[in-house]
Amino acid sequence: MSNINDFETDIIKTSQGDLEITFIGHGSLMFTFSDSIIHIDPYGQLADYSRLPKADLLLITHEHSDHLDMNTIDTLLSEQTIVMAPEICAGRIKDP
Repeated sequence: MSNINDFETDIIKTSQGDLEITFIGHGSLMFTFSDSIIHIDPYGQLADYSRLPKADLLLITHEHSDHLDMNTIDTLLSEQTIVMAPEICAGRIKDP
């Protein structure tokens, strides 16, 4: 289905290195910075997340299914993933 090269990416130069922002679609973004991967509102209807890197940090903005896609979240979690989500969402996200 999709890989990282299928999406529009912007690079912002910072004093600490490049911040790469990949626009997956709708509210879904992936940031790459200093060897860390940050996924925001990953939604499986927009990408094959099994082909994208696991999340070091996962940010969920709210409980709508196109922002809190449990199957996609499960795909991105690793033992090291830090999850930040509103309380209404956090209880639904299981440990990897």
